[in-house]
Amino acid sequence: MVEIGLDQVVKNVSLSFTLARKDIESLRLRVSELTGALNQMAEAQKSMAARLASYENSGKSKPSIILAPRISARRPVFFLGAASTMKVHEPSCPFAKNVLKSNKVVFRSKSQAFRKGYRPCQCLL
Repeated sequence: MVEIGLDQVVKNVSLSFTLARKDIESLRLRVSELTGALNQMAEAQKSMAARLASYENSGKSKPSIILAPRISARRPVFFLGAASTMKVHEPSCPFAKNVLKSNKVVFRSKSQAFRKGYRPCQCLL
């Protein structure tokens, strides 16, 4: 059995809380983005309903399809690992941009990277 010192336990707990705080901030931002998208969709729905009503009131034949405005989707979230350093980065991290193609490992989540033994870069703290 491997024994770890109290200092290491404190570091691990501190790192866990730091990562949890970062995740909460990320979730808060995502909720804000989704709220904005919902508001855009509500406005688009009102606009489409008004367009449809104007067709009905004008006596013109209704168009068979009314296109809604395109609402941009958020890009997929992923994390880049560097096999040479065993560190995981956000894709926008300057260090991630310098990782050689042969050393790049793509993860869907930070926890997936941590389970594989990767450590977080400063961009994740």
